[in-house]
Amino acid sequence: MFARPGEGEPAALAEAYATLRETPGTQREHPTALLAVRAAGCGHLPAALDLIARLPEDDFNGRASHAFRALWITVTGRRGAVVRVRTGYEPALSGR
Repeated sequence: MFARPGEGEPAALAEAYATLRETPGTQREHPTALLAVRAAGCGHLPAALDLIARLPEDDFNGRASHAFRALWITVTGRRGAVVRVRTGYEPALSGR
């Protein structure tokens, strides 16, 4: 089940984004990431991905982890940690 925005959430996101735009560029990274997670939490994946694209281009780990987290939240509706599920199958990495 996909998360859906509640009443007033799109307006709250727009207001938070307007505040973010007024923040000096050197102080935007963390608030941008938080807003991306918030957008994903209300089911607004396009906004989350747009915000993630605004994170520093040289921080591939940050972008990737926030993108995965946004997708996880949007699809599962859960903000908690991603749990690795053991399937019993482990691919052979050594070629044995």
